[in-house]
Amino acid sequence: MTRSKLTAFIVACLLLITAGGACGTEVAKAQSRAKVAMTLHENAWIDVADRAKSDPAYKYAIYQSRTIAVKHPEIYLQADALFNEILTSEKNMGAYYLNRTQDLMRQEEEYREIQHKGGDGFKWSSFSIENHNPVGYKEMYHTEAFMPFIDIRLHFMGSSLKGTDWQATPLSMAEFLYFQNGAKKNSFLIVTGKGTAYLYSPPGLFSKEKLVRYDGEETEQIEETVVLIFNEDYVWYPLMDRDDRNESTRLLKLVETYAEEGQVPKLTAVEKGIVEKLRQHTGFDSKTDELFALAYAAKLHATTWDYHREIFKELYPRYSAEYGFGRHAPSFISYRNAHVAWLSNLISPITAELAAIARENVGSRSLNRIVAPMVAEHMKYTETNNGRTNLNLWHHSELHYLNIDDNLLSKAGNCIYSATNSAAMLDLAAIPNLEIYVAGLKYEKRGGGHAYTVIFRNGQYGTLENGDWAPDFNGLYDSRFFSREGTVISAVTLKNGWINFTNESDVDIREITTSLEKSEVLTTLESFRDKTREQTKIGTEHSSNKAIQVYDISTFISRFPRMEITQMGF
Repeated sequence: MTRSKLTAFIVACLLLITAGGACGTEVAKAQSRAKVAMTLHENAWIDVADRAKSDPAYKYAIYQSRTIAVKHPEIYLQADALFNEILTSEKNMGAYYLNRTQDLMRQEEEYREIQHKGGDGFKWSSFSIENHNPVGYKEMYHTEAFMPFIDIRLHFMGSSLKGTDWQATPLSMAEFLYFQNGAKKNSFLIVTGKGTAYLYSPPGLFSKEKLVRYDGEETEQIEETVVLIFNEDYVWYPLMDRDDRNESTRLLKLVETYAEEGQVPKLTAVEKGIVEKLRQHTGFDSKTDELFALAYAAKLHATTWDYHREIFKELYPRYSAEYGFGRHAPSFISYRNAHVAWLSNLISPITAELAAIARENVGSRSLNRIVAPMVAEHMKYTETNNGRTNLNLWHHSELHYLNIDDNLLSKAGNCIYSATNSAAMLDLAAIPNLEIYVAGLKYEKRGGGHAYTVIFRNGQYGTLENGDWAPDFNGLYDSRFFSREGTVISAVTLKNGWINFTNESDVDIREITTSLEKSEVLTTLESFRDKTREQTKIGTEHSSNKAIQVYDISTFISRFPRMEITQMGF
């Protein structure tokens, strides 16, 4: 071998060794991240399931997460029946359904054109299950932090119908068939321990009974172990001690035909402990308790206030009487929703994966080094234009309060949904000394509002907005940004609760609404004062055109002891 060839050979060997070492390092890093993510995910589930016993916000967060490991899975079909009312009655919904544009700016143009020219309504008779592509329950989350049963979810139908690339999980696809076939009294969804889902459709005047797999293929038998059979009224679910066979002869027959007595899914050791808690803590104590779970499973939000009046009359009798309908919900509902969504995001597999990425740089003094890689990873799956997420699903972005699962499935969201997604990622990461605020904003110089997540750590700060990250921007007060439009703080959501400062000017209510104790509200205000050098302002009254009543933070704190406060249960 000549010297030149020998040199080339040695260089090649060194490159292979170096590449192998780099590859080995990357593999080790990925394995370490996967382990951290799984630990975070398991601990989040344990914590949320524990807290659901005494704090209803956690119980409703579990129902908003749409896991099938709950005492009352029928709530999900009832919730999606509410959406189905809007889907099949509002104009242009067929056109929105067919629109699959993934670029935010282009989608806005196309939606404006639909609204201007008009589009087809949605008809189940024109629906084809063949348009939708099944995606695995674990596959959609891009992480190993996934538990094989309790992380099976029946996603909100308003999101799953609009999944990116027409993707939907098997259970969602079976639900599409359920509603396409009229959600008949004796129709049932049948679910196996692996999440394979079927529709049982009863015989009709001109049709025979049939069993249809989630992809539309008719079959006569189910190979896997059946663990759940349910519709909007009746449930057979041994895992959760549910058995309504005495109330439904059809359910009785289905269990005899397709299931085995007392059959439960295979669970990991960790899942067994979590399921025991969920069995005990996701039941209902009253009709109101059940109705709140329904509202959060249905993701009812600001503009559904007018669609589902009877529900809101039951849940908010005073405010439905004072505010009336034909308008947005009272402002505080958005920040109460944000609190529940923050908690529901904690038990999403993708949250654990992103939190694990943030933790990789937890020892860094730089807040940017902790946050930026996490944000970049999130954008890999949800970006729609120029470093931002948040497509529209239907005709109004505030129709339903979407959580991180909805965002991952469909890339849909808006400012406040993104804010609670970001808050949950960083909360789960458990970064020492990190303070997290979801700030609600109004403007003295124009109407509308905004929300984003503001974080502080050891003298550093930054803001996460619509999926993007702005290091060194103090979202509680920035002189240039706040002076331009007269920005004021109108509300805030925290891990342990929420506060709403502002009231609509045309309603005779002037109060601070909150889930916190008065002392906790004061502590939050004092933190705002200190973090903004007394520069920020609090808005307490607004019209559709602007914030009307505004106080500088120190004046507001001095008047706070005399202000009316309404404390809510969660």
